Amino acid sequence: MKEPRPPLQFGDVLAYSNRGFISYMIRRKSNGWANHVAFVVDEDKILHARMGKGLVIEGLESVDDQPCALLRPASPEFAFDLRHDYMKWLEGELGSKYDKISILGFMVGSYHNFLNDPNAWFCSEIVTESLNKLDYHLFNVLADTGSVSPTDVAVSYRLKLIWHNLPEHLTNLLPLVWQ
Repeated sequence: MKEPRPPLQFGDVLAYSNRGFISYMIRRKSNGWANHVAFVVDEDKILHARMGKGLVIEGLESVDDQPCALLRPASPEFAFDLRHDYMKWLEGELGSKYDKISILGFMVGSYHNFLNDPNAWFCSEIVTESLNKLDYHLFNVLADTGSVSPTDVAVSYRLKLIWHNLPEHLTNLLPLVWQ
């Protein structure tokens, strides 16, 4: 039995490795173990884009039984003072639709930026944009959030692994610095 997950903090990222065909295709196309990511907005609430629901804040019960890794910003420069402005921005985005076209393009290997719907989100896009809004950038260059996969987020050197409950067969896909 794995140790229980530590308490979550605003700004944490949960990276998941779910079952199912779409999850498998996302992992395969991004050459990694993560197929979904969520942004922690409160100790028991996560923000994520879900097919069929769009951009939502949900309790952890919606994902608690899933294999995942808890990642935390690795640098103390994380801009907690921007939290209020971020939450106001987020209020305007909640309820936005899920970007099915971008995900389809990503899965068939023909992802191009023109497929990205500016009024819709997919999971790694909203997580990356959330951190950008908090002035915490996951990549050396300001990446186009519409081209970032869940694996890109999960293996960013700007996040550190705090805990995981991933099955043994996936741990060999974790970055070497985590093992």
